[in-house]
Amino acid sequence: MIRIHVISFVISLIYAGDINYPEGWNELSSNENWELVSDKNRVQFYKKDISITSFPAYRIELETDIPIEILRDALWDLEIYKDLFKKSYTIEAETYELFDENHKSGYQIIDVPFIAPRLYQFDTYRFDDHIHWVKLENCVMIK
Repeated sequence: MIRIHVISFVISLIYAGDINYPEGWNELSSNENWELVSDKNRVQFYKKDISITSFPAYRIELETDIPIEILRDALWDLEIYKDLFKKSYTIEAETYELFDENHKSGYQIIDVPFIAPRLYQFDTYRFDDHIHWVKLENCVMIK
């Protein structure tokens, strides 16, 4: 059984590899002090206060039998996000540039009802069992 961890937090910078992690990363990525909020149908929802912000961090754990390689490869393929994440309001997602087989930059446009569409631009780093997204600042590379 594989446990998938999804962490959402106010600091939208997630760094990987030889890039410097942002302030608070160690506290956020630590398994300590996560409060279980809900546990239903193989999905656990956790909350954690982080010292560098007044906003809490959230973590979702999902138990699945899907091999990690399939999950990782699906998350790596930006062009299928619109179909893969049907309920995420993604209207467009593409790769800007493929730097190598484990590093690329791309974007995702999310159009949530009642809110102006949001453009998220990021570098993506693929590892054996996970993917990190790094928010790109001041990037205007839309095709």
